[in-house]
Amino acid sequence: MQGSGSFSSRETRLAATSFSEDFRAEFSGKHEDHISLFSTSKMNSMWPVIFGTSPYMSPLAYMLTRALFATIFLVILIGDAIRTDSWYFLIYLTRWSFIVETVYLVFATYVSYRSWVKIKDGGLSSEYQPAKLPWYVRCMYLLWSIALPVSITVCLAFWTLLHPIWNTKLKVNDPVYTIFEHFVNMLFFLVEFGLSRNAFHLKHTSALHVYAIIYTAFTVVHFYLRLGVSRTLDCRKYLGYKSIFDCPVYPVLDWHHPGATLIVLFGTILVMTLITFAIWCLRRKFSSGGCRVAPQSSPMLAVC
Repeated sequence: MQGSGSFSSRETRLAATSFSEDFRAEFSGKHEDHISLFSTSKMNSMWPVIFGTSPYMSPLAYMLTRALFATIFLVILIGDAIRTDSWYFLIYLTRWSFIVETVYLVFATYVSYRSWVKIKDGGLSSEYQPAKLPWYVRCMYLLWSIALPVSITVCLAFWTLLHPIWNTKLKVNDPVYTIFEHFVNMLFFLVEFGLSRNAFHLKHTSALHVYAIIYTAFTVVHFYLRLGVSRTLDCRKYLGYKSIFDCPVYPVLDWHHPGATLIVLFGTILVMTLITFAIWCLRRKFSSGGCRVAPQSSPMLAVC
């Protein structure tokens, strides 16, 4: 029993040390065994495998799966835009995020296509050399760093802050679009996370926080310019404002009450940060905490 306890303690220390080293490596600058967004890295030369293939299906099947996802999102996005008769369609974080998610899937489909062609033609070398990522892979990677965590954050915020799911009298407008854009989209991205080998590094999720800051700034501009909301979402009855142009984008982000709004913002950003960290931990676990380059004959590669 003592030996078993000693072994367990040693394993725990090793796991903690490995986690600490991986976490420090995320912010330690250039790392040849990590994907590098703007500079050169040896691992960048393996982008066709890392960003364009799945360990569970062939490159062609994965490309077609991503194309199907992109088509579904495009249909929902276009249908939602057509049914909305004003520019107010673009004031909501849900629409901003859904556009990001749709554009990601379009880029991911194209990256899968380029990967499929490259692997099929034998263009993947087993001796990887320092390289820069192609522009379309960089775009996909940045969008991925935003789209996955924001799809989860928007879902949680919508069904807790705006339309609490525990409300027995819950009623949502346009349930098909609402449920897809605030729940089903998250399921699609969780499936994409499970199927893909996409890299996910904490140091690159700064794009997500920039995105959050930009949207927060937009809500402030919206408030001071008194842009209001569409008449179908008139807030005067339940917020008591005299003009529809005083209505905030969201009742919980009402700059008439900056104290409460800041609490909601900081709380949401904290949750988003925790979600991002959880995604990194899961990706790290699935990749066994390291990178391995496979020979040319096999597209299997640990995520980096």
